[in-house]
Amino acid sequence: MKLADNGFALKGSGFFPVMLNYVAEFRYSQNQYFISPLKAYENLENYEHDDSLGSANQLRGHFRLIREMGFNTVRVCLDRLDSVNNKFYYPASYRPLSIDDDADVVLNCMSDLLRIAEEEKLKVMMLIKAPYEVDAVTEFTKVLLTRFKDNPTLFAYDFFNEPIYFDRQRDSSGNAYERPKKEAIEIVANWRNLMDEFAPNQLFTIGFSEPIEVFEWDPSVLDVDFLCFHTYHPLRVPNEIYWFSKYAGKPWMIGETSLPADNETVSYADQALFFNDVLQRVKNCNGIGLGWWEFQEIPGAHFEAQYAGILNREGVTLTQDGKFSILGTPKPVVNTIKKAASITKKGKCDCMVNYQNIVGYSNYLLNGSVFDFDTGSPIEGAVIRGWNENWSVGLNSFSMSDGNFKLYSNDKCFHYEISAPGYSRFRFDKAIDFLPVVEQPILDNMQLEYQQIKYHAFIDREKRPLSLFNFKPNLFNSYKYISVLPPIKLKKL
Repeated sequence: MKLADNGFALKGSGFFPVMLNYVAEFRYSQNQYFISPLKAYENLENYEHDDSLGSANQLRGHFRLIREMGFNTVRVCLDRLDSVNNKFYYPASYRPLSIDDDADVVLNCMSDLLRIAEEEKLKVMMLIKAPYEVDAVTEFTKVLLTRFKDNPTLFAYDFFNEPIYFDRQRDSSGNAYERPKKEAIEIVANWRNLMDEFAPNQLFTIGFSEPIEVFEWDPSVLDVDFLCFHTYHPLRVPNEIYWFSKYAGKPWMIGETSLPADNETVSYADQALFFNDVLQRVKNCNGIGLGWWEFQEIPGAHFEAQYAGILNREGVTLTQDGKFSILGTPKPVVNTIKKAASITKKGKCDCMVNYQNIVGYSNYLLNGSVFDFDTGSPIEGAVIRGWNENWSVGLNSFSMSDGNFKLYSNDKCFHYEISAPGYSRFRFDKAIDFLPVVEQPILDNMQLEYQQIKYHAFIDREKRPLSLFNFKPNLFNSYKYISVLPPIKLKKL
């Protein structure tokens, strides 16, 4: 797999990954180590099989069904390493696998998975444990990259899942601190060297989260082959696609998205519409792939995690040849996924009406502006993050072409952070005085975080063609108090 003409190319032809996230794990049973689907898939509480052949067949059945549902790629999540006394292990049913002593066993298991994926005509992106700050993980990564450097099924490595949330950097005293951008640049440069030396035939990326990654792991300045970012919630997704497409400066794809659906709180019809809307938006904004989280519902978590899966937990599904039986039924969204190859660019990659007030906050409006420290030029695409005083609610906005931004909130912000692609970051804490714009304003929903916000009321369902990204403009420009920040200046890196 290569990158060419702002997209993936496979044997000289364009390739658009329609990717499903899939969690695999290692097992030890009957004196054997082997690769297995996640324990929670199908039976939930118990593994389906206690032997290598049975688990391999279960994995094959899953991969065959994944292909039949319209996917051509899987992102296999294998980054779940445990550590004891700085020794790293893959959990493996009572007999963990050491990356020092059992590397060959681990790689043989991975090889089995890749072989099954190849035979089922799926390409693989492999999420691995980030190889930094721990020499043993870095050395294991070298061995892994070398082992599969000529494997055409494995087209890309994801070196880090959502660093803004999972990069737990600590100083020599053990205190957490935020990683300077230059440190992230150096880390990724080392990863580039690993890829060039040990896996020159594969690509590599990072699984970025939302645009606030720009505060530490700035995607615009990191030497990855392409960007793979994660975005959730109908009110956020089209805006974050817009930001990454315009300001990240590299080929990009969505690595994770979904609209969790239980067919009650969220209908299966909306889930299918969401996939179609996201895919069209990705195409319109020149994205090069789309990934869905994940294979099957996992009960017991919050709504977004529990109902994101493509398979529910009802009934039984047979593969088309009748050879494999899977507990659970694909949701109707698969009928849309099967049509993904026919979706072409149609329309503009435009700025959405809620770009500066993504989730429709309506109590406070803080105006501001961002400029280049040296030239005085306005900075477009800066990310502005605010938190209330006790850090319980956080929210984002973006600067426009004139450098101006609007930060809407339901609670007063006190903590602020601003950065932009290729620029320094600026943090400050400040109690800001606001002036009322209506008599006797009543403040609502002051502790409302975006995960709690239902999207339904924001959608204009009378507009055609129907889209979950048809938002009602009047719901995003209300406020009861207003204030202004002094200009903010950022230095180029």
